Amino acid sequence: MRAILVLFAAAVAFSVLQAQEFTVLFTASLNGNLDGCFCKSNPKSGLVKRAYFLNEYRKQNKNTVLVESGDILSPDQMYLKEKAIVNGVAVERPIKEPYIFEGFRYMKYDAIVLGDQDLSKGVAYFLNEAKTLPYLNANVTLKEDGKAAAFGTPYLIKNVGGVKVGIIGATGDVAFRYQKAAIKNDVDVESDVQAISKYAKELAAQKVDVIMLVAHAGYDREADLLKKIPELSIVVGGHDQHLPVKDPDMSYDREEIDMKLVDFDGKYLLTSGPNGNRVGAATFRIWNGKVMLKQMKLHYLDYGKEKDDPKVREWINEVVQKEMKAFEKRRVEIK
Repeated sequence: MRAILVLFAAAVAFSVLQAQEFTVLFTASLNGNLDGCFCKSNPKSGLVKRAYFLNEYRKQNKNTVLVESGDILSPDQMYLKEKAIVNGVAVERPIKEPYIFEGFRYMKYDAIVLGDQDLSKGVAYFLNEAKTLPYLNANVTLKEDGKAAAFGTPYLIKNVGGVKVGIIGATGDVAFRYQKAAIKNDVDVESDVQAISKYAKELAAQKVDVIMLVAHAGYDREADLLKKIPELSIVVGGHDQHLPVKDPDMSYDREEIDMKLVDFDGKYLLTSGPNGNRVGAATFRIWNGKVMLKQMKLHYLDYGKEKDDPKVREWINEVVQKEMKAFEKRRVEIK
């Protein structure tokens, strides 16, 4: 009997050792906040805090994949501009937004999805920035000067600590519903469920260990996609700034994740709340071919307590100087 128990314990230990783990770091809805603020009613941590946190986290946690579900920029269509030389061509571009896009290069994201707000500074400007960023796009075609302009790739496969993770990116059919006509007219969105299903089947045929969707569609639609598409194990959501906690009015240091908003019968929907103030970290275990959530935490980036990333703080100072000059120029012109 003792020998049987020893063999059973050894088998369990071997199975645990065989289980593979990886962590999904997920963010959303930066809303154009390069810097943050202490605003009591609507606090913002800013990219300056996020960059520092991510750099430090990944020093200690190697098996990670980092994804962003969109609305990097603010929705404002009134913004300060500057003249610049881009690829040898003189252009007029926004002052702050190039630093935000550069921040996502600097933070080394694995996958980014288009949010409706990210076209607020114009399709041409977005397309130029997106060329050198890891955009995943399964179902959106943009128009530049009336001509179709593709961007991104539908999916990627990333080896994360020995786990083959297939990642699809898509923007929901309804994401542009409330955008101004000037933006909506330059966007063609294919049915999200059809496009995602197509690429999920392609990934399944390539024998990946887990298929994840990074979506900009809103919580209800993302939950629907998770249920409708059998190949999906994980969805990272965005657009409506959904915060999966039991009491949204609770102070951030007492937040408790409501697993009923995350766990859909062993499939998982990950959201991180408003203003890019939190970095989600969900660790999964692959055991006997099944994807299981081991632990999940939403790291709140307190503007008054978290450290600045030095490089991003330098960028903020540059932006402030440029914007002051632009304001002064406008003031003189008005006179």
